[in-house]
Amino acid sequence: WPPEHLLDQLVQKSAGLFIFATTVCRFIESPGDRAEQLIQIASVSESHNEGEYGLDHLYRRTVSSAIENLPDSKVNDLRTVLGTIILLQQPMTLRNICLLLKMTRNHVEGMLSRFHSVVVVPSDDRDFVRLFHSSFRDFLTSNTR
Repeated sequence: WPPEHLLDQLVQKSAGLFIFATTVCRFIESPGDRAEQLIQIASVSESHNEGEYGLDHLYRRTVSSAIENLPDSKVNDLRTVLGTIILLQQPMTLRNICLLLKMTRNHVEGMLSRFHSVVVVPSDDRDFVRLFHSSFRDFLTSNTR
């Protein structure tokens, strides 16, 4: 596992971008059917399968999975938490993000756990919450992507 044809498709879609391969690995660590998750990532149309397009598809899939089956109120909280991290001029600790947003640690951690493939939440309270790669910020803040 996984079948070689799926690996070949993923290699082609990565177009040499290490961040694509790394994000796929982190994404399939999510709870759920790993085979189905790989198939969904590999199924992007051939016209959008390289470089930035492939990465955009992966990020769209990550966001879709994160908000799947969430009530609107939770989706709004998720947007608030993720938007805060993305738009901060300086990174913050999880504790400070919770204080800023007036949300509990468990609630914020729960929201961020849905994005574990693209957001790093350190176990040490002195370390900063950060994006795994700046391309995710670019993806979310772009009007054309």
